[in-house]
Amino acid sequence: MWIKSMLVFLAGFAITESTANAQTFENPINITQSSSYDFNSCAFQPQQLVVDYTNVLWGPAVVFRINQRPYRYAPMRPWLVTKIMPTWPGVTDLAIWVCRNHAGNILNQCVDGSDNGVYGGTPPDQVTVPASYGSYYVVVTTNIDNAQPNCGQFTLDAFHF
Repeated sequence: MWIKSMLVFLAGFAITESTANAQTFENPINITQSSSYDFNSCAFQPQQLVVDYTNVLWGPAVVFRINQRPYRYAPMRPWLVTKIMPTWPGVTDLAIWVCRNHAGNILNQCVDGSDNGVYGGTPPDQVTVPASYGSYYVVVTTNIDNAQPNCGQFTLDAFHF
């Protein structure tokens, strides 16, 4: 009984540890098929990100990666990525970015971004990963204005056309 409990604990710890490390650019969450991901970004350490040298953001970030590769004779297809926030009052405003590269904390060659907000029934943030060869980082982080709270619960839906 004790050994079984210890194995369950270690398995849970390994899953939690892999998810906690998945927020970095060195170890992003790889999206390989249409799926949904639930996160509370407040569980991650705040960091400063600079988006295309124009927006400086300070807050926790969750980093995903989509690799666009050709498959035999089929044409490449874009991805539609939607960040959905819970609907209860007092939730935060997170932004979502799609960028080709990063150098440390600087995101560059960003191809899409959205920061619609969540107050007053605004639509969810949606971005597109183009049907072009290469890797793309999808980063969910604080809003452009760095308004508090700068983290919270969200669901990320990725749909491959």
